[in-house]
Amino acid sequence: MIVTLLATNIQYDTGGPGVPTMENLPESMEVQVDLKDQIGWPCINSQVCDQISDASGWLVLSYQLVGYSFSSENTNQIGE
Repeated sequence: MIVTLLATNIQYDTGGPGVPTMENLPESMEVQVDLKDQIGWPCINSQVCDQISDASGWLVLSYQLVGYSFSSENTNQIGE
């Protein structure tokens, strides 16, 4: 099962010379998490950090996750 979440308040490891300012990096980003066969939070955290790092090019120090609300138009109705 894959869920789409919003990673917000993303903090990056930007220490060192020649790094971009935080203004150039996204503060939030949509991520997809595969919940199938997950052992726990470390597996989910790894998926989220990998997606953010792949998109931004920087290591992630921290973030917060927010779920999305789906309307009834986006869900399958039982009995259809």
